[in-house]
Amino acid sequence: MKLRQAVVLFIGMAMLIIYVLVGIVTIAAGVKLHKMFRLFTLPQSWQFKELPIDELPSVSLCIPARNETHAMTECLERALSSTYPKLEIIVLDDGSRDDTSMLIKSFAHAGVRFVEGKPLPQDWLGKNYALHNLAREASGTFLLFADVDTRFKPQSISRIVDYTLREKVDMTSILPLRADGHRLSVLFATLRQFWSIVFHASTHPAVASNAWLVRRSVVIEKMNSLEEVRLAIRPEVLVAKHLSSTKSYRFLISSVLLGVSYEKKWSSQVETSLRLAFPLLGCSLLWSMLVAVGLACMVVPFAGMLTALLDQDVGLFGISVLLVVSELAVYGYYLSHIWQRGWTAGLFLLPIILLQEASLVVISAYLYVRGRVTWKGRAIRNVTAR
Repeated sequence: MKLRQAVVLFIGMAMLIIYVLVGIVTIAAGVKLHKMFRLFTLPQSWQFKELPIDELPSVSLCIPARNETHAMTECLERALSSTYPKLEIIVLDDGSRDDTSMLIKSFAHAGVRFVEGKPLPQDWLGKNYALHNLAREASGTFLLFADVDTRFKPQSISRIVDYTLREKVDMTSILPLRADGHRLSVLFATLRQFWSIVFHASTHPAVASNAWLVRRSVVIEKMNSLEEVRLAIRPEVLVAKHLSSTKSYRFLISSVLLGVSYEKKWSSQVETSLRLAFPLLGCSLLWSMLVAVGLACMVVPFAGMLTALLDQDVGLFGISVLLVVSELAVYGYYLSHIWQRGWTAGLFLLPIILLQEASLVVISAYLYVRGRVTWKGRAIRNVTAR
């Protein structure tokens, strides 16, 4: 009897501690999100200017591609529809094993420049080396690095350049919106961008790898054609960090005004999370386990609500509902800013998303410890933790 009472008391105390921590984390995340969305979102009243052609800088749209036949055609069609008058489009095929290179070459008549990827040196990560070679091939005053799954509206590049020039900065990173509706890849999207926004700081700025415009002289001269970040798991973060110290970097969340969106398969999102999670936690097993447990604890109020309902425990039910509503409000606030439509459909999947995220953290740590992490068929080793 005493053992049972002790167990009940222990569970009660554990629930109390978890609920308090969940409440604190939820409030803190909500406050930080609100602050960051106000900082990173252009007001609807923002007026873009049309500069004379002779005052516009040239831009090189640099796209690294590896096994991208499913998305390459739409990517290049969107890029070619750009209204920016001083634009060159360069696509590097990074050792694809499918028909990606043929697809790229089929757009040569439209002005797309094909670059054959070089063999990967041992002391480089694959994508970083592709970006390095693209930077060396490009001739634009600005380089716009973009993933194959990034989509630009005709006016997008012009507006990104206009914003960058008016802010007098050397780099602007744009977080694209999800514009592909109620697909599973959207409903079960990972929280990678959520963490980037919530944990933004001057020493570790929020950056989106999907689309970032940077002055070519910064990449070539200050970053030695990205050789300085050749083993960085997210090289764009280190470039942004370098420029943040002189207030020469800006981060924007896309909007209807900017017109930058993306479509990414769920499997690709998972692969990206497995590649990034452990290094972003400092390659620390302790931090990985703490974060995974913390994410799992965020699901406890959902379970507590159902348990209290079955046990007719009014007090526990009320507290659980309060926490559940708070978590859903914060998640809904986040989704409403990064989905163009249909975000309410994914709102109530939050418990599954949290457990998915916890699992990805654990699996990422396991794969790195075992030396089994890959990115598009290439093994990843000796990464820089940021």
